[in-house]
Amino acid sequence: MTELGGERDRRAESAADIVLQTEAADQVDPVALVQAFYDAWDDGDMDAAAVFLSPRVTSPAGTQPGLGLARLLNYMEYVKAIPQSVQAGDCDSLGSLVTCHVEFRDALINALGIEGSSATHEIKLGLINHVALGAQYAESDAAVAGYLRDNGGADFETACAVPDDGSAKGELGLAFTGTCGAFVAQHIDDAAEGS
Repeated sequence: MTELGGERDRRAESAADIVLQTEAADQVDPVALVQAFYDAWDDGDMDAAAVFLSPRVTSPAGTQPGLGLARLLNYMEYVKAIPQSVQAGDCDSLGSLVTCHVEFRDALINALGIEGSSATHEIKLGLINHVALGAQYAESDAAVAGYLRDNGGADFETACAVPDDGSAKGELGLAFTGTCGAFVAQHIDDAAEGS
């Protein structure tokens, strides 16, 4: 087994341990569950992050309205391909709701001075059933889309085309997929300098 595979297996087991740490899934510490989700996402381990998500997860807020599980995972791949760091902290829970301060960081977001915001997570049956991310990152998405439309040419249209099958959400000409995120990553520093 490769070291990467071993690390992924360890993280997936750790994720499963958090969900199964008590006999009843609704007794899982909701803050620990949400924090572990963001830790796995920030590490780029989408398999471990997915362990914490309900198959029926929704995310209607901000620039990702109506995301199902596939769309949310595609969005997470987009964020990590750029690469952005994803940090969650200062989490509080009230029953099944967990609110955390969440920040996405990359060169463009830093250059634009965009601050993080609170994100609300609903926990049902020991899994994240709803994620409401802040809408403030739309400014960053608009800046990237505008820069790439002007400077990315046909490669931008190919890499960031929104899939017809609805598996990924598109906003401002950006498909929130790993492929588009990788293309954005090639240009993010230039876009930040141009902002």
